[in-house]
Amino acid sequence: MSTGYDFLDALRGQLTALPPAERGQTRRRRRLVTAAGAAALAALAVVALLARGGQDAVPPANAAGFLADAADRALAAPIGPLRPGEFYYEKVRGTNVGTDAPGGIGTSEQWTSRTSGRVLWGGYPRMTFRAVPGHPLATPFGSRVLTYAQLLALPTDPERLARLIRNVSGPPGPVGPLVARFRTIDQLLSQSPWPIPTPLRASILRVAAAIPGLTLNHASVDCAGRRAVAVTQVSRSYGGNRNDLSLMRAEMLFDPATDAYLGDRETVVGHARPFECVALLKTGVVNSDHIRPLDPPTPAR
Repeated sequence: MSTGYDFLDALRGQLTALPPAERGQTRRRRRLVTAAGAAALAALAVVALLARGGQDAVPPANAAGFLADAADRALAAPIGPLRPGEFYYEKVRGTNVGTDAPGGIGTSEQWTSRTSGRVLWGGYPRMTFRAVPGHPLATPFGSRVLTYAQLLALPTDPERLARLIRNVSGPPGPVGPLVARFRTIDQLLSQSPWPIPTPLRASILRVAAAIPGLTLNHASVDCAGRRAVAVTQVSRSYGGNRNDLSLMRAEMLFDPATDAYLGDRETVVGHARPFECVALLKTGVVNSDHIRPLDPPTPAR
């Protein structure tokens, strides 16, 4: 497949051949997995602090600056494609994860190869899955979905990637184009069943940095209780009709020490409790869907 500008048209044709993303597919995906590759970035905490000038360095004052810095640090984390026989492991905690209770908080683990996977909820087998014709394993991507090959073929040039994201982020109903673009980027970071290679992850963050109107909160907390930096977009959201109007706060959450992606959260403005919240607890690449990655060594004090 070409990686030049003609790739945009070629990929658009392949996307058309795939099933459109179902309305409920995004929510179902949130119940299983969240973003890829954060553990590898977390291992670079010391490097990130040095690059930032130590703990006393002044953090970025706005969302664009923070995301640009996060993109630079993402380039230092060597995350590559899955090889045959390898599984990408994710452990997540959040709403509708590992529990059948609506709005409940639970934990799940997932192992995904290029074509199959297995899910545990609360340590018990929940489901196994395998790609079949017409129902491939896929990463949500705006109004479409990506196979693993298409995910790897996304352009790493931020301008080309931004153009493609605009093309697939047609606003559904009254949602504006900036909101749709933010949602597509969050889908890539939080809902891919596969690790996102380093150059692509950095490019995704640079595209996010160019979205106007985002705000930054250095004193946030994710749904696992960890300190987090929140990149936030507030938008109007409509319920069953245009008179049912609320303000929605969508947040992408990052580790304050490493800029690693920690998860996301959506909240109705004025309500204390989020209706969607997912925290990435651990990731890694293993050689079986029955083993977990080892914990990183504890730094010497």
